[in-house]
Amino acid sequence: MKTISMPQLLQRYPPEYFGTLSTFGAITEETVRGLLEGGRILQLSEGDILYRSGSRVQEFFVLCAGKIVLYRNYDSLPVAVRTFSPGSRLALPG
Repeated sequence: MKTISMPQLLQRYPPEYFGTLSTFGAITEETVRGLLEGGRILQLSEGDILYRSGSRVQEFFVLCAGKIVLYRNYDSLPVAVRTFSPGSRLALPG
């Protein structure tokens, strides 16, 4: 997992892309830009762990691209219980 800058993000996704995501669709491009500038933009790779079960929720995330799969352990085995897609909002520990 690494932090990327807003210019790096905008090289991959033009500003109008964010208006197609459910979280950002009803707000202005200027407001989206303000959120991106004021927030932290993370790039995750397959297998990165964003948080572990039982951690305290301290951050709010919006998935801009890709997918995140939430796993829970049942009988000591990881089981996928939810998949988040672009535009999904997640409140996760930080």
